[in-house]
Amino acid sequence: MNWKKLITLDNQFQADLLTDALGKAEIPFLVREYKDTAYDGLFVTQKGWGTVMVEETKLEEAKSISKDLLGS
Repeated sequence: MNWKKLITLDNQFQADLLTDALGKAEIPFLVREYKDTAYDGLFVTQKGWGTVMVEETKLEEAKSISKDLLGS
């Protein structure tokens, strides 16, 4: 699979909301969290909470879902 970045998330709530919708639409996705206990969340303030990656062939459909849910 060829994964493409869909969105950078601000928090866990956005991640839960979006991954639930992607799962219901049967769009393959990965979530990469930036939190790191060793650095006490240092990278969360710099990079965001995490990133959602989706299969390249489903990117446009996933963008539409993301825009509807999160407005971005």
